[in-house]
Amino acid sequence: MEFFPSLALVIVGSLGGTGLNYLVGRFCLYSAKLIKMQGSPRLASKAQRARELVGRFGPGIVLGSYFLPGFRHWVPVMAGVLKAPPLPFGLGAGLGAVLWSTAYLTLGYLMAENGVAFPATLGGSPYLAILGAAFIIPAVWLARRKWQGEKSAKVSTRILH
Repeated sequence: MEFFPSLALVIVGSLGGTGLNYLVGRFCLYSAKLIKMQGSPRLASKAQRARELVGRFGPGIVLGSYFLPGFRHWVPVMAGVLKAPPLPFGLGAGLGAVLWSTAYLTLGYLMAENGVAFPATLGGSPYLAILGAAFIIPAVWLARRKWQGEKSAKVSTRILH
């Protein structure tokens, strides 16, 4: 298939998936989230933090999420749950879909044009290693942050008591 028809299909597919994720969050998960939040101050504080992030960065969060594995699917759901305004969300999603689709489709076409392809003889192990690293590195980073947060919380409670 030629580049521009492929690009149009990829953008439409990306926007369709993002829009569907937003609608699921907005209309299917919103009431369930409210029911859980009423009994949980922890969930309420996390939702407030997410609202503050959306307020501070707006559509930039949606745009940036396109380039982070997994986030592209969950950010629209959370935007729907938090009832983010559809217009700014749509602008960020539209720009993100165009940039993301163009970047990766261009990369794929350039690789194919120059004869660069993933070697089939290697099997899936290198790709699984890359995928594993994409999940392990953020998990270690989050665990380290949580551990440092607990450590600093212990220090602050000793000072207060």
